Amino acid sequence: METGRGAFVIDAVRTPIGRAHPEKGAFRDTHPNALLAACLTALVDRTGIDPAEVEDVIAGCTAPFGEQSRNIARNAWLQAGYPVEVPAITIDRRCGSAQSAVSYAAALVASGSHELVIAAGVEHMHHVPIDSPMKIVELYGTPWPQELLDRFEFIPQGLSAERIAEQWSIGRTEMDELAVRSHRLADTATSEGRFAREIVAVETPHGIVDRDQGIRPDTTLEALSQLRTPFKEGGRVTAGTSSPYCVRERKS
Repeated sequence: METGRGAFVIDAVRTPIGRAHPEKGAFRDTHPNALLAACLTALVDRTGIDPAEVEDVIAGCTAPFGEQSRNIARNAWLQAGYPVEVPAITIDRRCGSAQSAVSYAAALVASGSHELVIAAGVEHMHHVPIDSPMKIVELYGTPWPQELLDRFEFIPQGLSAERIAEQWSIGRTEMDELAVRSHRLADTATSEGRFAREIVAVETPHGIVDRDQGIRPDTTLEALSQLRTPFKEGGRVTAGTSSPYCVRERKS
């Protein structure tokens, strides 16, 4: 039996996806507050809502420290110039953080608690990289004391991907084929303007960024087959089938 009220997504926007390259990354000199604020501004402008009527801003962030600390949802909202009376909260459910933000926002509306909520996600992996928790550990201790490690084995994402591939018998060729197809389709979608409606152009010290970086339409199956497997010797996952920054961190 259905209960509660209907919750509807009115509009959705995103910034272009940048690279984490220290010299070529489009957002290398842009604060994550500015990235999220750009989306918040575009959303308010496109929908015509009154910012003062927003009852909460929920943003998912898997690394809420450094530039992304102190409640980045709130900081980005204020940096965008919106009312200080509107509350905000940052949540962390690891890679599902932004998706959970949408779920929580929908639940608030469906329950009758709120009428208008903005859900978002933000992550600047160039400024707050995937290995940054290790530096926090050096300063303030580990989130995984021995009592927890005695019960569970925590492994990096790259090795997790290798184990998943083994468990489900996903071969390297199959993954490489998917990567080639993904780059080709992403390039076609970009050329045909299919991302134009959702992408918010962001002004940076290096110019306006209005399209995704990292799409490589010239990628071939032959080229991918020559890449090494950095997470496991004789493995299946390469830089062509994983987050480039994950592999960059692994190499360093």
